[in-house]
Amino acid sequence: MEQLDTILNLLNEEVLFKEIDQPLELAVNSFVFELPAKMTYREFNGIMASFYQYLNQHGLRITRKLSNADALNEVIWLIENHYRGYETSGYDGAVFDALSQGEEGILLILERLTATIKSIERTKYLAWVISSTVDPSNWQLRKELVKTILERFSYLFHPDVQKLPSEQLAPCLEDLLAIVGEFGNTLKYSSTGRP
Repeated sequence: MEQLDTILNLLNEEVLFKEIDQPLELAVNSFVFELPAKMTYREFNGIMASFYQYLNQHGLRITRKLSNADALNEVIWLIENHYRGYETSGYDGAVFDALSQGEEGILLILERLTATIKSIERTKYLAWVISSTVDPSNWQLRKELVKTILERFSYLFHPDVQKLPSEQLAPCLEDLLAIVGEFGNTLKYSSTGRP
């Protein structure tokens, strides 16, 4: 199905790397911060907010200019909800890692933040691909796409999922494509969808 091939080409790992990962990695690698002699909450928050502002201005497909307060609020939310250190998690865990490990701790936090942002940006990109290639009111096309996905990539889905009618799975098109994108790229499927 040509429509599915178009979508899969847009979700190809090379395209995702070029559109999302590479710009973020370039921004991360060019971000410069000065490690204070004594790390405090204030210095920690300043580094995190500056980093987040820098990524938003230099590493995203759609750039945003954030105030210090907005950047700090957003980055604290991301850290609180997504940060996992070696033995810590959340905002307090990140602060602990920064205070106890210095530059190494800061670099770990920035690395984990970048991974979280990549994941979020990939999810946004998937939503954009779907919304720009599939008319949400075209239920028939969504059903056909689901049917083709299940046929072409049957090895990725449990037999119980394969037995479900495409009408029932049509609302899950994005989830099915995310699975195909994640595992199909890993398996380097051929044009028939078989590894």
